[in-house]
Amino acid sequence: MPLEVFVNENYHAWVQDPNAFGGRLVRMRECMADARGFMTELIAKSPNRAEFEATFSAAECAVAWVAPALPHGEDVGDAG
Repeated sequence: MPLEVFVNENYHAWVQDPNAFGGRLVRMRECMADARGFMTELIAKSPNRAEFEATFSAAECAVAWVAPALPHGEDVGDAG
């Protein structure tokens, strides 16, 4: 029998980062949607490779946030 990878993703789980969303708990789906939206915005604003690879401006850095990857098995807790 071949080995199959099983990934259990819970989009309803709570995640928290002090540098994102004002430090409040948010659902994983909201965090992922914001990250995808940010990446889509960056790609849309940069029609060529040179612009895409350019460094961020101070204004872009102020609003940009990329969720840190949680170590496998880390418990993010429950908001109650």
